[in-house]
Amino acid sequence: SVWCDESVFLLLAPYYQLIAQYWRHLEFPLWNPYCGWGIPLLGDIQAAAFSPIRLLFALNPSMYQYNLLIILEIFVAVLGTYLLSRQMSLGKLVSVLVALTYGFCPYFLFFLELLTGTSAALLPCLYWLFIRITSHPTIKRAIACAAGCAIFIASGHPEASFLGIIFATLLMVLIFSLRQEKISGLKWTATVAVFAICFAAPLLLPFIENLAYSDCYKFTSHHVTKAPGAVLLLNLLQPMCSGASPYLGILAVALMVIAPLTRGAKKLSVIALLVSSSVVFICTCRPLFFQFLFDLTPAKFVPSSYCLPAFLLQLALLSGFGAEVFTNHLRIGKNRPFLLFCAAAFGICFLPPAFEWWHYPFKLGNFENGLADMAFSHRGWIVTSALTCCAFSLLLLERIKRIPKRAVSISLILITFGSLCFANRKSLPEMPPFNYDEVAPLPFLKEKNERVMSLGFDVLSPNTNAAYRINSVNTHNVMHPDRYVDFMMKAGANCTTFNTVVDRVPITNLLDYAGIRYVVSLAPVFGEGDAGPEPKVVSLGTGISFENYPNLKLTSASVAYDSRKAESRGIIKFEVPADETNRFLYSVVVLGQDGNPLWFGGMYSLRAGGRSSSQNDVDKNGSVALSALVPIHLKPAQKFFVGVQVFDTKSCKFVVPAAKPPFTSFSPVVCLSEFSFLNPDKGANDIHYSLISESGPQKVRVYKNTRSLGRAFMVFQHKHANSPDEALQLIGNRNFDGFSTVILEGEQGALAPEVSGIAKKGVSINIDDYSPNHLQLNTNCSEDGFLVLTDTFFPGWTATVDNRPTEILRANYLFRAVRVCKGAHKVVFTYQPITLGFSLVLFFAGVLASILLVLKERAERE
Repeated sequence: SVWCDESVFLLLAPYYQLIAQYWRHLEFPLWNPYCGWGIPLLGDIQAAAFSPIRLLFALNPSMYQYNLLIILEIFVAVLGTYLLSRQMSLGKLVSVLVALTYGFCPYFLFFLELLTGTSAALLPCLYWLFIRITSHPTIKRAIACAAGCAIFIASGHPEASFLGIIFATLLMVLIFSLRQEKISGLKWTATVAVFAICFAAPLLLPFIENLAYSDCYKFTSHHVTKAPGAVLLLNLLQPMCSGASPYLGILAVALMVIAPLTRGAKKLSVIALLVSSSVVFICTCRPLFFQFLFDLTPAKFVPSSYCLPAFLLQLALLSGFGAEVFTNHLRIGKNRPFLLFCAAAFGICFLPPAFEWWHYPFKLGNFENGLADMAFSHRGWIVTSALTCCAFSLLLLERIKRIPKRAVSISLILITFGSLCFANRKSLPEMPPFNYDEVAPLPFLKEKNERVMSLGFDVLSPNTNAAYRINSVNTHNVMHPDRYVDFMMKAGANCTTFNTVVDRVPITNLLDYAGIRYVVSLAPVFGEGDAGPEPKVVSLGTGISFENYPNLKLTSASVAYDSRKAESRGIIKFEVPADETNRFLYSVVVLGQDGNPLWFGGMYSLRAGGRSSSQNDVDKNGSVALSALVPIHLKPAQKFFVGVQVFDTKSCKFVVPAAKPPFTSFSPVVCLSEFSFLNPDKGANDIHYSLISESGPQKVRVYKNTRSLGRAFMVFQHKHANSPDEALQLIGNRNFDGFSTVILEGEQGALAPEVSGIAKKGVSINIDDYSPNHLQLNTNCSEDGFLVLTDTFFPGWTATVDNRPTEILRANYLFRAVRVCKGAHKVVFTYQPITLGFSLVLFFAGVLASILLVLKERAERE
């Protein structure tokens, strides 16, 4: 229903599955060895390792339970908003109206499965805890509020959580200030802050440590989304961003307009909400005269959309106060409440079509990446106008015949909820079929417990390897350990905002000594310099032209069939005008003798260096690679064709050859060569990437890297690098032999004695005792050397050799190494965040202090 990358919705679901397995196996979630070469888990707040909602997932870690938790979050949001409304002295029915307004807001529902979903669900509960302090300040309530802040931080996105706490604190301070109790407000704010820091320390301090030693795209991005004021106003009047609109129902704006007319003690709450909402509005829309504030660090790294849940919650509360004015004081006649309500209702009905009549550029109104373009909906406008008329009918009926307040409140609830239901029909995007079924080759990879790399974006769903505890170098996250991205880019990876994945061949030799034992792919896999059958030139005469495209021609081709791996490789060249290089894409196809496709690959540019040609660059003269899989289910001697087809992105169709080629062809596929199938040599050790298996309808293949020494190995020579750049340059050198030599950094690496003589090849070392936070290896070599562990070098890891502490050296730019003398030795690696001990001291100190203060307060009352 919206233009959004479905993988973003599944970004954290495998993490929840992984953490559930940690708890079920009584393992403390400190380190995640399954994504990349290992990343901190406790320091990644958005993984929600200690979220109460996610702990429920450990009871039954399945997609069914995951969907139930999504529903639970809606219930928590509705319940929290109801309690907050009651705490602010709103009536029961009006509180129901406010709760439904926020809990079924399309924007909230849309982002439930994204990073800020849980934060938005718990936000009303957080506000409720803060407002409780204003009504009756006690140390018990302050400590409960601090505990709520800690849970809020542990459960959601860090930026959204911190902003929610700031805005809730602001509202509390404003209420205290309006009551002429500024000192009291600051006192209770400080109390909550101190205890919240203590309670959240086991997460906050490792998170800060993680930030210090990690890379995040947000710190390098100069584009931060924001919601323009006009866009926000239009979506409050009518849902214009489909199911992701920040829309609070048909009467929300009209009721907010008359909220300032609230009388009595509630007037202070309305004023506080108005001031607080104005501040949140500025943070959300960032007007030009405030923009300089948001160009400062760290505000410039925070997307304004993270402020929207707090803004919508406070607007929902304002509409609740307006609903009380509507039911108690609004009468038809020449009075301010009636005129204000009519003016707001008039705006609801006529402003959106007026903007369309003025040709407002709706398409420029997107405030979130990936959402559908904002647009005026005639159908939505008709529904909006009809429901507004229903609200006016209430006024007329109330004038003609006195209607009980309860009936008016129920009518407001029905009208508002009906408009929300109409708007949020498309809030939850259609999810792709996704589950944790143990289909091949996942059980095989899990059993081997070796490091894996998936070649391409579409082999596995994002982070699925984490659900199976499979060590994969690919990651789908916003934060990576320091140097990870640089190493992957040197290894030929494609790094985007979230994804870091290798999607091209030939695979660089750099990955041979990075511990990668298996490669999962939907396309042929081979390394740099790998030998294969010599491609045979295909006779094309003067070339093959295509109908209606006189300037497009297939000029040459050479194809070979590698029966050892059931693959076809070659080179093809197209003649295409320079200004139309990106218009045409080609795809390689394997056909049976009847013309039915047996396999087809992705689409790539016709020219090297063009769009989507990352895995197809061959040379600089315009030639591109031809590579295809031959399904291994074919019978021996069965005939098949290897061909190519060309797609026109402008007309969205495949182009047809102008004349039949001088060989068999099935239009629009141009068949280049015919071969006879031979059974592949599975598991051959004389091939760099040896075919192990092929499974499923997508022909998912597993290749074994026969040159890899595995995740841990001994080397007996080293070189010292004086800087990280030098280390990266050395390991990226084509002549560097990572199986015999290790590149070390640091003082100890410089002091290590040089080893002379002929380089001796490294020795593979098995991991005898393995858990996420602990590894044990046993070595037995005839020479002194270095044990290289291809796991991320990260502060907090310690090592012992025969129970004696030893320094971990940074090896090969990204990994770890320890010096081991000849003979038999036991090497143990253990992980504990540097800040964990101090954070636990803070936590227990906070718990102890809170107990003593509560007991003291109780004694004073007695």
